[in-house]
Amino acid sequence: PYNVSVSDTRTNWKMFLYCITMEEYNREIFKEALKATAIHRGSSEKIDDVNGIMVQISSSDDLKNMWDKYQKKFAYAKEITYENVMDVLRNVVANE
Repeated sequence: PYNVSVSDTRTNWKMFLYCITMEEYNREIFKEALKATAIHRGSSEKIDDVNGIMVQISSSDDLKNMWDKYQKKFAYAKEITYENVMDVLRNVVANE
């Protein structure tokens, strides 16, 4: 129903979201950058239903498999579980 595909949710974004919550960052700049990117890509309406998107992302076996492959490829991600990434994403979304 939300039409968010696996290709819309890149593994690198998950790593980025994980990293930015480990350090200080300007939430207003992040929020504006996200909005500008969505407008540029013509996908603003796709990000309106945050709760629905979060359910899709957290329950996606395809994304979990992509994360497993990413962990195997990059040593720095080895100890970061998919649930860790989802917790950070939930935190970022809750604060926006």
